[in-house]
Amino acid sequence: MASIKQKTDAKGRTVYQVQASDGRGRRVWRTFRPEPTWSAKTTRRELRKFAAQLENELKGGQALTKAERHEEARRQAAQAAKVQTFRQYIDRVWMPQKRATGARSSVRAYEVNLRLHVLPALGDSLLAEITPPMITALFYRLQAEGLAEKTLHLIWNITGEIFSTAVQDEILDHSPMTKARRPAASKDAIVDRQALAYTAEELQHILEAIRQEPLVWRALALLLAMTGLRRGEACGLQWDCVDFATGQITVKRNVQPCKGGVYVTTPKTGRERTVLAPPYVLDLLRQLRQEQPVTVRWVFARPHSTEPINPNSVTNHFRQMGRRYGLEDFHPHKLRHTFASVAIERGADVAAVSQCLGHSTIATTLAVYTHTNQEATRRAASKVWEAIQPPRQEEKKA
Repeated sequence: MASIKQKTDAKGRTVYQVQASDGRGRRVWRTFRPEPTWSAKTTRRELRKFAAQLENELKGGQALTKAERHEEARRQAAQAAKVQTFRQYIDRVWMPQKRATGARSSVRAYEVNLRLHVLPALGDSLLAEITPPMITALFYRLQAEGLAEKTLHLIWNITGEIFSTAVQDEILDHSPMTKARRPAASKDAIVDRQALAYTAEELQHILEAIRQEPLVWRALALLLAMTGLRRGEACGLQWDCVDFATGQITVKRNVQPCKGGVYVTTPKTGRERTVLAPPYVLDLLRQLRQEQPVTVRWVFARPHSTEPINPNSVTNHFRQMGRRYGLEDFHPHKLRHTFASVAIERGADVAAVSQCLGHSTIATTLAVYTHTNQEATRRAASKVWEAIQPPRQEEKKA
């Protein structure tokens, strides 16, 4: 039978260390973290289920001991040494690692883009025989076929990561990507970042137009526009994340669509963050809480359900609202871009905007909103120029 020890983690929260043994010297440990909203009875029930599942996984061979994990890693390394082709390395080594550690949506993007665009050209080539010209030719061809610049960028990053991992695994001495040439974006393909966001005046018109929408959609649209949340982060909000007294909203979860429904993961960068919501958004959220049954813990739940809304449903409804009110290209992510663009245009500190958006570094924010930041920089500089006038040079006497 599994043993259970109650402990406190680094953040002062109660967790449980569960140890399972098969009676023959094989032991595994796992940490169980109860939801803060669970009652003591619910915590005990879920903890028993967790312990029983761990015992079953140990007996069935799904849960490995530390020694067994080391042995499995050694076996995989030996298998990797036998890899010959690009396709074999991806199938046997790279993709299994990504499936174990990556988000499902990211893994799906890797699989689709590799299958459609990279493997047909490089899949049967020996890893050590793939050259920079082969990679350069592949990407120029993909560009000629009309792939979007964003897709080309993603495929370039995926391919580069595969070769970098092969170097780390000591299968290759160096990555051919270092000398491959990535085609520059054609002038026809360059997207004006300003077109990805609304102006403050356009946003005001949009919010006025959707006042006829049901409360849940008005609240969601306003929340996205006034906080810069991603759609999955908004769908992942639970009521214990909303502090009505301070206006703070803690972003802890990210709901992502998958085949057959949704799954809940961490925010994109893996870190929690806090954003502020204005009073009129909090008023809408209060009304929404009052309309929901007390058993619903998700802020944006599916109709007649206690489960979170699917992010794809949000995008589809925004598209319908756009058609209804004549709003061009109306989608959730455009409201996120609008939040950032308007904030930077009005003089907000880029580091603070980056924190609100949940970017991993400020460099990401600057790369996306370069034009907007340049405008803000020019206005800031002009204010200094107006305030400080250099002394006039005396005219030289004749």
